Order: sequence, then structure tokens, then C-alpha cells
Amino acid sequence: MRIFRLVLTAAVCGASVLLADTLFRTSILSHVRPLVLTPTAGRVYQPPVELRWSGPTQMQVTLRPSGGDPVELGLHSSPTTLPPHLFPRDGSYELELRAPRFGSWIQARQQFEVFARSGAERAPTLAETRGKERTKGVGLKELLRAIKASRAARERAHERMRSLAEENATLKEESEKLLAQLEALSNTQDDDAGHIEELERQLAEVQRQNRALLDELQILRLRLGTLPPCAAWGYYAFPRPNTFPATRRVVVISDSAGRIFRSQPECELGRRSDPTAGSPCFCAASPWG
Repeated sequence: MRIFRLVLTAAVCGASVLLADTLFRTSILSHVRPLVLTPTAGRVYQPPVELRWSGPTQMQVTLRPSGGDPVELGLHSSPTTLPPHLFPRDGSYELELRAPRFGSWIQARQQFEVFARSGAERAPTLAETRGKERTKGVGLKELLRAIKASRAARERAHERMRSLAEENATLKEESEKLLAQLEALSNTQDDDAGHIEELERQLAEVQRQNRALLDELQILRLRLGTLPPCAAWGYYAFPRPNTFPATRRVVVISDSAGRIFRSQPECELGRRSDPTAGSPCFCAASPWG
């Protein structure tokens, strides 16, 4: 029963299409599946290029150069002319036609070659295209030109790829060098910071020792200030002055009781009372030896 329904539905749809084609004297299929008439596939054209198709009156046109970015040409009607500035280089190009509505369902594509030099064949009109299609195919010369244009475009693309690869390698090498320099600079800064910290620590230690030495020096100065200018006073005496030769002189620094002369007046008193004294009093011992 289900198969019978499917067959019946297909028959009704086919009959509807045939009836519509008969009444409107046109094919619905051409509107659903448009056909690019010019440029034809495999032919070499010299700009400007005439674009003509059968199907919807207006289509969204996109031009795709081989190895390049697509160029949106906007909404056009058939026929239309593609100016030379849309073909900056020789090689393969692809035209994509899409309906303004249901573009993903109603579309067509055509690939052709462009050779902009003077020796290239001009773009044929629709009548010439139909006549040549009926009589003969693509000539050998046109095929060779198309191959030459394709090879030139491929070589340019390969050259561009090699150039980009070299630039990429150069940038990668420079990036590695910069990274190594940054790491070395970071290590140097770390070493400098450690060295500066060590110097600051040594400077603090020297300053501490300096302060300690200054304190000791101040204490020593205070002690020196309390010392008398002379630790012991004395005079020369000749114990036996009447002998000949006289006895050697001696330095007397104390009295008969053994008290050391700490000042000059004490020494003078002792000298006056000593009959063997032979010189005035003088400092016999300084405080520091």
C-alpha cells in the first residue's frame, strides 16, 4: 500500500511538471537548474568576458580566481559583461551563480581560462559559441594556451608559497633569538639582583663595624683624658759624689719611704731633702710607657 502511494505521488508530480511546461511554454527544470552558456568550460578568454546563462533572470554572481580569494560581483541579469580589472592575472577562474532565493538549491558553476595577452582569443559571442560547439571542439592552440596559463598560475602560487615559507622560517628564527635574549636578560637581572643584595649586606656589616670602632675610639679617648700627663717624676742623683771617679748617676723616682713622685712638687720636695741630687726634676715615666 505504501509503495502504491509513492508511485502515485511520483506520477502526479511528473504530470504536473509536464502540464506546466505545456501551458507556460517553458521548462521548470531550467529555473531549478540554470545552465551557463558563456563562458564555456575549457576555453581561453581575453577580457572583457561575456556572461550569459539560461534560467532565472537575475542571479548572484561570484568570481573565484585559482589560488585566490572569491570576489562577490553582486546581483546581475543575463547577459552581462565582466570587465578586465576583475582578471588581474592569467590562469583559471570559476564563476558561481546563485539564485537570490534558495541559493543553496538553485545554483550553477563554470570554470574557464583567462589569457590577457594580445595573442589570446577574444571571448566569443553566444552565436559563435553555439556554432563552434556544433562544428568542432577546443583547438590544440587554445588547449596549449590554457595549459600554459594554468602552469603560470601554478608556478606563481608555488613561488608565493615558497616565499611565505621562507618568511615564516625567518620569523620563527627571529622569535627564537628574541626569546633566548629575553631569557639571558632575565638571568642577568637575577644575578645582578643577587649581587646587589650581597653588596648591601656587606655594606651594612661594614657600617656596623664602623660604629663599633667609633664607640671603642670614643671610650679610649675618654680613658686617655683621665690619665695624668706624667705617671712618675724623678731626678738624677750621684750616691757617692766624693769618690773619684764619681759613681754613676741614678734616677730617683721615690722618697726614702718608697712613695713614688706622682707630681713635680712632690719630686721637688724629695730632691731638696736628698744631698746626692744632681739635676732638676723631670718626667721619668709617661702614662703610656
